[in-house]
Amino acid sequence: MLSTALGVELTARTRTPRALALTDHIDAPGDWLVSAIVGELVERSIAVVLIPCERSSEEILRLSKKISRKSRDALDRALKRGTLTIVDPHAFGDAFGDDKTRVMATLAGTRTAGRAAAAAAASSEDATSSERRACVVIDGADSLCPSSSSTALERFLDAIAGEDLGFDVVTRAHGDCGTLERWIAESCDCEMRLIPLATGGAEDAQGMCETTHKTGAWLGGGGRRSRYAFAVTELGVRVERRSIVSS
Repeated sequence: MLSTALGVELTARTRTPRALALTDHIDAPGDWLVSAIVGELVERSIAVVLIPCERSSEEILRLSKKISRKSRDALDRALKRGTLTIVDPHAFGDAFGDDKTRVMATLAGTRTAGRAAAAAAASSEDATSSERRACVVIDGADSLCPSSSSTALERFLDAIAGEDLGFDVVTRAHGDCGTLERWIAESCDCEMRLIPLATGGAEDAQGMCETTHKTGAWLGGGGRRSRYAFAVTELGVRVERRSIVSS
């Protein structure tokens, strides 16, 4: 599993909602990582609510199938069963519309979709009690509230993982913008930072992925901090471990 190779365990081990931030860079975009995580969640029969803020859902799922052949049939089955649902924020207003209205409508849609997807996943014979909740994956959260302060976006993310909904959250945020910098520092259990390689790095590599676990909620078999080089090619994604710290 690609995410496990990067030091993250997607299967929920506790009943407490978790938050994971994928912080990318203009020269080291995290599109592939979002798609990889969506594919792996579906492969594990975990309920997923996908919120495509920047790319279309079709593009995200198409890349998921390219990265992992195992997810090809799994994604189609999940869409059919309802364990993978899509809440498109653009359906509630364009980028120049009312941010508050769009965010509230997206939250309501996420609530309904998440509960339905979790119920569908719970009907699976191999589902465990800790897996019977949805994971909300947000592609480009910075774009959800383009004309508002970060406070509205932080409240939206907190509401998803709050007591009312209690969903896991995986969100891609742009480190260049810094919109979610405070929320990531205060509320995230884990951050995966995608950064460009320094001059002199391998020509075919596209960046480094630094995973930092603030709690053990997403901790896989590796250490609290790890560093990997990644390369996205026509054949998929190649990951190479550079360092790992256990404590």
